[in-house]
Amino acid sequence: MKAICSHEIGIENVTLQDIEKPVVQPDHVLVKVSTSAINHGDIHWLRGEIARGLYTESSLGVAGASGCGEVIEVGENVPDDYLGNKVAYYRSLNPSQYKVGSWSEFALMHYLDCIILPEDTNLLDYCGSVVNIMVAYAFYKHAALSPGKGVIATAGESLTGKAILGIAQEKDIPIISIVRDDAEKQRLEPFGAKNILVQSDGDFEEKLESLSEELNTTEVFDGVGGPLLSRILPLLPFGSTTHSYGFLAYYTGEDDLLTNTMVIFQKNLKVTGFAVMRNETTLNQENLRSAMNDLRAFVDKPHFRIEAGKIFRPEEFKEAIDFAADPKNKDKAVFKF
Repeated sequence: MKAICSHEIGIENVTLQDIEKPVVQPDHVLVKVSTSAINHGDIHWLRGEIARGLYTESSLGVAGASGCGEVIEVGENVPDDYLGNKVAYYRSLNPSQYKVGSWSEFALMHYLDCIILPEDTNLLDYCGSVVNIMVAYAFYKHAALSPGKGVIATAGESLTGKAILGIAQEKDIPIISIVRDDAEKQRLEPFGAKNILVQSDGDFEEKLESLSEELNTTEVFDGVGGPLLSRILPLLPFGSTTHSYGFLAYYTGEDDLLTNTMVIFQKNLKVTGFAVMRNETTLNQENLRSAMNDLRAFVDKPHFRIEAGKIFRPEEFKEAIDFAADPKNKDKAVFKF
């Protein structure tokens, strides 16, 4: 089978190879890959900015972490309903020495890496989305969100921000989505967001302080950091916790967090990191199995889909990676197999 491989650090060392199709193993599914996206994490991994071995690697050096397709064979212990179904997968969810693929014609994944999709799904919509879905779901569980305990999501119009919005709506959880400008607000409104706050509005601080108190949004999922987090910390309700996940401010060169420590003391605030791969939802197989079963009921929500940019054949891997690595390209590069 064709596979795009990376045996050495560096984008220049990526190659297209012909390797053997993987043999199904217990607890695993063999997927005929349809499409596979290039996510930001893939570029960081190719460059060596994410250490090799930090997360579950693919055997034979096959690159890529996300994709989707149809399950054509299952191993022992795999539930019957996987065979013949469409799935989207994220390679790093469940540890395994047998995994092969994602940027490849076939992928061998642990079945708990996979979300079963509705039969009429357009697979292109889910070829890079499972990581965002699982981050949002794991955060929902980790922060113990409930109808009486809501969330503020910075980077509200991002893929992860929309996934958190979708889960919040499904679970009747109050949510405030923070966006950069009116254009992002307009793009988020069709997803049913009711409480969108624009950072550039003159009354942003006043609205955030009032609305967060009203809705009891004491958990913050922060995908931005830097100056934005510095602005919102003094406005949060007493006892709030900020979970730092993303670092968009890093790319602007303004990622320093500046706040008055007296505010943290007086409001009993906490700032902590959040990583989906160090979370009880993904570290515990029973929790992961429960998450996958729960998500099947509403994974068809538009909040969990990606917007594919340019589609590439495997032979065009150099052009595809260059496209994905260019910060001017906001949509995803996708391999079509």
